[in-house]
Amino acid sequence: MKTPKIVILGLLVSACTTNPHTVPTVASEQDVVCTMEKPTGSNRPVKVCRPAAGALDREETERDMRVLQRQTEILSKPN
Repeated sequence: MKTPKIVILGLLVSACTTNPHTVPTVASEQDVVCTMEKPTGSNRPVKVCRPAAGALDREETERDMRVLQRQTEILSKPN
C-alpha cells in the first residue's frame, strides 16, 4: 500500500523541479553556438550556449592568449 503513495509523491516532487540545462529563448533570430566546457574545479562537462558573435570573440581571445604565452616562454628561456 505504501508503494503507490511513494511513487505518486516521487512524481509530484520531480515534476516541480526545474531543469538547469534549459536554454532561454531569444526574441531575435540570432545564431547560437553551444559547447561542452568543464567548469573550474570540475571534471564534469557542462553545455554552455552563447551567441555566435560572443563565441568568436572568446575563440580569438583564447588564441591570442596562447600566442602570448608561447612568446613569453621563448623570451624567458635562459641563453
